Amino acid sequence: SDGSGAHVGHHEHGSRTATLADGLLNFAVNVSDDAQVMFVCDVFPMEAWGREAVFWVDNVLPPGLRTVLLGNEQTGRLLVTVPLSAGEHKLSWVWQFRDGLTGASD
Repeated sequence: SDGSGAHVGHHEHGSRTATLADGLLNFAVNVSDDAQVMFVCDVFPMEAWGREAVFWVDNVLPPGLRTVLLGNEQTGRLLVTVPLSAGEHKLSWVWQFRDGLTGASD
């Protein structure tokens, strides 16, 4: 398997292990030149972004990740932009379920 697809539950993700009830959406891309990936997502509660709700490139938090709030915090709608270098990359949208926003996922 190339790691593409959606997963819920325990899943090995490179050097990271997603725990029970985590959600993963992986997408393998091959970029011919330097580019950027842009997407819009709804995160509720907003405080979960960057903690429970994360975006990885090649199994790590990508440098240069930028977010812009669209609307207000009640909508939780974000525009996310990440630069990508030429080559193959694995894009991963991860939701790490926890007991409250301050709990640990490990």
